[in-house]
Amino acid sequence: MHTVVALHDYSEIDYSLAQLRIFIIVSFLVSLLIGYILARVMARSLIEPVALLQRGVEQVESGNYRTRLMMPGQDELVELAESFNSMTIGLDERERMTRYLSKSAVKAVESGEDAYMGGRKVPATVLFSDIRSFTTISESNSAEVVVSLLNDYFAVMNKVVEDHGGDIDKFIGDAVMALFVTSDGGPETPAILALDAVRCALAMMQALEVFNAERIACGLFPIMIGVGINSGEVIAGNIGSPGRMDRTVIGDTVNVASRLEGMSKLGRHTHVIISRTTLEMVREFVEVEQLAETAVKGKTSLVEMFEVISIKSYN
Repeated sequence: MHTVVALHDYSEIDYSLAQLRIFIIVSFLVSLLIGYILARVMARSLIEPVALLQRGVEQVESGNYRTRLMMPGQDELVELAESFNSMTIGLDERERMTRYLSKSAVKAVESGEDAYMGGRKVPATVLFSDIRSFTTISESNSAEVVVSLLNDYFAVMNKVVEDHGGDIDKFIGDAVMALFVTSDGGPETPAILALDAVRCALAMMQALEVFNAERIACGLFPIMIGVGINSGEVIAGNIGSPGRMDRTVIGDTVNVASRLEGMSKLGRHTHVIISRTTLEMVREFVEVEQLAETAVKGKTSLVEMFEVISIKSYN
């Protein structure tokens, strides 16, 4: 009887299994690495557009309505960017248009009052001012010089009016027409508005002194202005046609204020002229000098005029 013994060498099998395990482990690690890289790339492709959109929103919140987003591709994020750009274009156009409108006109648009024509009577104080001898200035200087003068001058006066609670209704050539009207639900009384207007006029004269000093220092000519103020009821509302409306005020109060401004050249002190109606509201607070009564177009009786000298001091 013979016994056959078979000897098998398992070393090669063990080696192959070890190699296979290593291959599987390496393949798994490589797959994890590739998956991680792909995840980062995909996450970045999603996160970066969102971050870009967030930065755009922050720019708009800070008042930069000219922000535009540029996103490559053709997915939903691109559509979102296009919608964002359409929104900022609209905001930019609206912001630029408000420069051509008074605050009351902007409020009317926001509240929907611009949708119809009509008006209502409201108590107000109206302030008119213009530049003396402006026709001569215009004829003696180039258009660039005149426009630069007006832009610089209006910028100064606009700030003064706003600081005193007024609203510039419009610029008429070289003239400024400002309104002091009770805001909706505001605590202002007609007397307070009248005093605000007088203080505003005196502040305009002080600002003019600084303005002229700066012009003279630059080798430019100074200017002089006059101011007329009147208080009373005005008709405020949308006036015009359905295709073109103007949010403004009209009435006798407005006309008299304009005429008083024209008489401010007769003043000897501040050249700020107020009516009897305005004086009765601010008498306790101002020093005035009465001027000669004057005839005003559209008025059957003479109009009393007073030049404001100063605000009374109670120290």
